[in-house]
Amino acid sequence: MKVRDLLDRIKFACASPSDLAGKSVHPLFSNKNITQQLKFALDRYANFTKAFEDYYSWCVSPTTPAVEAPKDILRTGGLRFLVWYINGYAYPLNAASVNTTFGNYPVSLQGLPKWFLYWKDRINFFPQNSNGFQKTVLTEPLDFHGDVIKVESTNGFPQFHGRIQTDCEVIEYERKTETTFEGLKRGQNDTKRCRHNAGAMLIEHNVVAYYYRLHWGIDVNEDDVIDDLTLNREMMVSDDHLEIIADYTTFRLLQKIDAQRAAAYKVNFDEWLPQAKYEISKGRSDITNMSEIRPAYTFENSLAFWSEF
Repeated sequence: MKVRDLLDRIKFACASPSDLAGKSVHPLFSNKNITQQLKFALDRYANFTKAFEDYYSWCVSPTTPAVEAPKDILRTGGLRFLVWYINGYAYPLNAASVNTTFGNYPVSLQGLPKWFLYWKDRINFFPQNSNGFQKTVLTEPLDFHGDVIKVESTNGFPQFHGRIQTDCEVIEYERKTETTFEGLKRGQNDTKRCRHNAGAMLIEHNVVAYYYRLHWGIDVNEDDVIDDLTLNREMMVSDDHLEIIADYTTFRLLQKIDAQRAAAYKVNFDEWLPQAKYEISKGRSDITNMSEIRPAYTFENSLAFWSEF
């Protein structure tokens, strides 16, 4: 369901007979009011069900002991696990306690990170990373709609589903050849797609987080207008769940002004959320518990779980 369709559903449910007949001068609720209540419902849904999975990535150098967590990560149990890429090989990282991290590494020691400690929006690596990241240079311009990046060399980059950055845009690629990255997903990490010139530096995002996120918000400008690009954007929620979220949003709006009309859209949201979580979980394999991976991999022997094929 698109944003436009969801908002139309909520507005129609909230409308009075005068609104529907076109006799009302002003709508009952502004776009800002509606989107605020909708975001409240979506955030409750996301935090309880963990419905929204996503990736976030960083370019981490040997001088970077920690990175900032994604801004849209869930506050509770949001970080599932991390993967560190070195020369095309992927090494999973385990979450660990303060005793395991600072206890084992009270001073700045460098090596292949085995654990991370997530605290107050910061992800710390232990031991500190001693490995660099890959770099290359664009040999041809990449326009706004381009889906292939041509570079000097892709040596050392992951063969499949890697992440790269040029200028201020983060891009995910599906596969690579010796001199191209193909199957692009532009504008990752909430960056904007843009044009890139030949000769621009391209760097590898060598650390990738698998995490649960909040639903993105719907921006409303000062004139209470939502732009067409946002209105035509697909919601991240399945249509059957959106119907209940829309009714809950309608109830929260109407109960402030007309309890009788609100009663028709009353939803026991707290009782429904466990059912929604169960329906979502049926399509997932339970391979990890939060961000702890079991069994632990033998990083001491420098064994990689995934490798470049």
